[in-house]
Amino acid sequence: MKRYKSWFLLLVILLIVATFYLTDLKTYFSFSALKMYHQDLTLFVETHLLIALILFSLTYVAVTATSLPIAAFLTILGGFLFGPFLNLIIVDISATLGATCLFLIVKT
Repeated sequence: MKRYKSWFLLLVILLIVATFYLTDLKTYFSFSALKMYHQDLTLFVETHLLIALILFSLTYVAVTATSLPIAAFLTILGGFLFGPFLNLIIVDISATLGATCLFLIVKT
């Protein structure tokens, strides 16, 4: 049973990475997209701070666990949306959780 669990987790990671590259999601993680959606993002964070923090944290954990090359952009985006101090806390916790998940997946 443990062997199937590790294969399943590996398959999930591969599906996330394939979806990221095949559907051009990487175009949304650019500075031009940030400039275009600046007002919408800041308005959403101002009105729904807790939901924005949770969504950002889960996205950062998933990006770190799958080793997608957009973590640096997400760090800058978090600083832009939440300020430097709140971003420091959220990014540190999320990166640690993502790296722990990746370690546990690779270990199995």
